[in-house]
Amino acid sequence: MRNVTKRDDSLELSRFFMSSKRLLYIGNGVGTSLLENLLATAIIGIGLAGFASLSGNLSIVGDKSSQKSIATTIAQDKIEEIKNLSAKIELPGSESLISPVYSGGVWSETQGENVDSEGVLDTSEAEYQRSWVITPDPDRNRLFNLRVNVSYTDRSSNSQTLTMNTQISQNKQVASADIIEFAETTDDEDDDFETTDDEDDDFGY
Repeated sequence: MRNVTKRDDSLELSRFFMSSKRLLYIGNGVGTSLLENLLATAIIGIGLAGFASLSGNLSIVGDKSSQKSIATTIAQDKIEEIKNLSAKIELPGSESLISPVYSGGVWSETQGENVDSEGVLDTSEAEYQRSWVITPDPDRNRLFNLRVNVSYTDRSSNSQTLTMNTQISQNKQVASADIIEFAETTDDEDDDFETTDDEDDDFGY
């Protein structure tokens, strides 16, 4: 007589439901991991965009500061040049001259100078425009007012002008001090920002 094994349907059903739960759990795990990855990617993207924007702003600020420092040096170079020249020759004493140069025994006006960041004239990278005025003081003999302007366009496309004023005396007993002014001009309106710094006293000649 052959033995017949009776199939246990309850066991099969139990296995079926366990398999379904396991698949559901696996599916939920995969979905959660994908969502977490998407959120992490979005957060990293926002952070990188913010960092790039901040880096760009800091770079512009650094460039502006560097340009202003260069403009100050360019103005100071011209002041020192004329002071040294005044020790050898007489400065123009009859009238104000715009951007004068001394040549052939006489002072003559010019259109100023184009200067690059290294202080070299008339190069292809000369982005600074320098001009100056020598004016005799009406009340004091052999005392001259020197004003140097350096203009340029900053990295934000705004026109900037740095001005330095000093006095040069061909009387050795008179002292003078340099004064710095800084003006910013935008395309919409002219806003003047002036700062004055008294530097070390310079004795004229």
